[in-house]
Amino acid sequence: MRRPPRAKFVNYPLGFESGRFRDRQNQFDVVAEALKGFDEMTSPGVDPLAYEWRLGWDMVHEREKGKLDHRSPRTTTPQYQTEEDRLMAEGRQA
Repeated sequence: MRRPPRAKFVNYPLGFESGRFRDRQNQFDVVAEALKGFDEMTSPGVDPLAYEWRLGWDMVHEREKGKLDHRSPRTTTPQYQTEEDRLMAEGRQA
């Protein structure tokens, strides 16, 4: 089994790996604790951080039920803000 050289793990939903939404102190604490790994971790592995955010997981579950997510469905068709954006992305002049 291969392990990363050094990693810190925080059990927060994807997209919130650096801390709770709109909680600057928690974000600072999570990132500061993760950075300590550069000095403290001496062998390959994953060290869990001692943070918990139950409301974050509840929020994700509500989003998955369609209660909080009002975005358009994802597709494989590229979408652009403007026609100029489309032309530039395709390598053509606007």
